[in-house]
Amino acid sequence: MTALATATRRHGEALDCPDELALKVVDQLQPVHIARIMTYLKLSNIRRGYLLNFNVKLLKEGIKRVSL
Repeated sequence: MTALATATRRHGEALDCPDELALKVVDQLQPVHIARIMTYLKLSNIRRGYLLNFNVKLLKEGIKRVSL
């Protein structure tokens, strides 16, 4: 899994709400993947994260938002 801490931007200005982004290529997202990103969120003090699975026909089917 690749994890990236990203900063949310609006109109070119960085907002004070960074996100955690995890990129995956798996058949299905498993509970262990969600648990892992939850750990990343807790340790980095970030409230929201996304899991992206590229092994799907439509990318929107592979996006999972995770919040603390």
